[in-house]
Amino acid sequence: MSPPAAPLQGKSLPANVRGRWLIASEAEQWRGMAGSMEAGGASLLTMWGTDDRDRDGRFRIHAAYLLPEELLVVEHALPDGSVRYPSLAAQYPIAGRLQRAVADLLGIHADGGDQRAWLRHGGWPETFLPLRRDSALAER
Repeated sequence: MSPPAAPLQGKSLPANVRGRWLIASEAEQWRGMAGSMEAGGASLLTMWGTDDRDRDGRFRIHAAYLLPEELLVVEHALPDGSVRYPSLAAQYPIAGRLQRAVADLLGIHADGGDQRAWLRHGGWPETFLPLRRDSALAER
């Protein structure tokens, strides 16, 4: 898969980490970066989501890739009001479980793939999303 057509924006990582932080503004860039990382032999280190609705009204999904000489973090802001993002499970099967964890904790979901709960297992009410900024502690 070829790299995304539109240029990616970059941010700095902490000084003690050799790596790059890229912002994939479009879903195609998010998916394209995963394909490029797989083709380049990178490992998917982890994925996580953030609730930035208090900042700009959007959720974000992040993926960290491990390359031989550096760490690459790719960030994708979901479109306003969206809770869906492109799955990385086709390139990295382990992403399926990471995506399920993000869904359980934050309520944002990868398109397609396994939609079963991964972490919750009755530990908190089905409607409680612990990493959302607007989740009330009383809901636990």
